[in-house]
Amino acid sequence: MTNYPVPTDEQMAFIQEQFVHLSATQELLDEASAEGAKRTIPSQLYAYATGVILYPDADLEMALRKSPGMRATYRRILDGTSLYDFGTAMAASDGDLLPRAGKGCSIRFERSQAEAGQYYVIIELTDDTGHIPTKLVICDDENNCQQFDVPQARRGIIQLRVHDDHEILALLRNAKTEVLLR
Repeated sequence: MTNYPVPTDEQMAFIQEQFVHLSATQELLDEASAEGAKRTIPSQLYAYATGVILYPDADLEMALRKSPGMRATYRRILDGTSLYDFGTAMAASDGDLLPRAGKGCSIRFERSQAEAGQYYVIIELTDDTGHIPTKLVICDDENNCQQFDVPQARRGIIQLRVHDDHEILALLRNAKTEVLLR
């Protein structure tokens, strides 16, 4: 009988993390080598996440829709390269728009008093990163990410006016979505 040492919790967490990375890499390689498949490489995902390849790119979006591993990789790149991370909603939501906050940033919503059916999405930036954010990125719990252009900040505030049926509000009503600014 052979006795194998049982990994510690720390070692097990490391092993699991490495497994996820290797699985995502293998999935990318498998898809790239599939007959007739257009090859998507990690450097393309990085370029897409950082805006070098303009959003939306039909080929990359199709590849992301088809591959959970590629979406996870893309999401990790977005997380690592974003200027601000608002995280998820501060409380459970029953479809309401709840404020979110992260390091040096917050997002809140106000119903327009002047026009029925419109909201203001107000993003406040308290830390100056030295970079000008251009995109609001909203990712669901399956790593499907949507990007939206944002106007330039004025005195640390970005303000968007949208109709109550706008896709941004639909995504933000889900408390599990994560919000990034890049």
